[in-house]
This record gives sequence, C-alpha cells and structure tokens, in this order.
Amino acid sequence: MIGNANPPAFTYLIGEAMKGTLKRDLRLLSGIDVNALLTDYTDKMTRPNNSGKTYPLTRRFQFSIPELRFKSGTWFELSNANGLDAWQIAFYFGDSKRIRSHNFQRESVSVASRCTSNRLSGRIESA
Repeated sequence: MIGNANPPAFTYLIGEAMKGTLKRDLRLLSGIDVNALLTDYTDKMTRPNNSGKTYPLTRRFQFSIPELRFKSGTWFELSNANGLDAWQIAFYFGDSKRIRSHNFQRESVSVASRCTSNRLSGRIESA
C-alpha cells in the first residue's frame, strides 16, 4: 500500500488500526526511529553477467516523441528503420486492431516544426 496510492503515514495508521492499537498506545511518526526497524543483515553483492553483450552496428532505434504524443492510439515516432543513417519520422494512428502509419519527408517535417514550440523545433532541425 505504500506508494502513489496511499502516503506512508496513512498506511502506518491503517496498519496500527488493523492490529487493534488503542489511540492512547499509538506512537506518533515523529517518535519512531525508522532506522531502528532495519536489520543488520546485508545482501550478498552480485554483479550482472553481461560479458560478451555488445550492441550490433545494425541495431534499430525507435523513439516515441513525447511532445507529439496525443491521445490513445496517436503518436509520432523517430526511428532508423531503414538503416543506420536513414532516420525517419512516422505518424501512427488508429485503434488497437487497425494501426496505420504515415511517413513524412524531411521537407514536411521542417514545415511542421515551424508550427511547434521552439524546444521541439530545435530537436527536429538538428536531426
């Protein structure tokens, strides 16, 4: 229950209520040393086994442009789907069963970038 749904202080109070703690026996959060609740046990240090893992030169890159994400089923994507130096911007739209796309040429992207925010325009023009 701890996290975005319920604040930790509220979760603590719910837990105490479930345990049946009386109001007079309830300790305030300011009087609890959270570090004292931790054990002295330390986990064994392990290192990830990623030897030999390198990215191939032909690895594809796909990025959904955050400033151009609209409602569900509509997004713009930057990718190098056609090769390392062949970057493209595609527009995806439709429902989950019929996703369609439209690829843009550099000229149409430049025109569209002039209509967007300065921050996004700089990203598109420098690509």
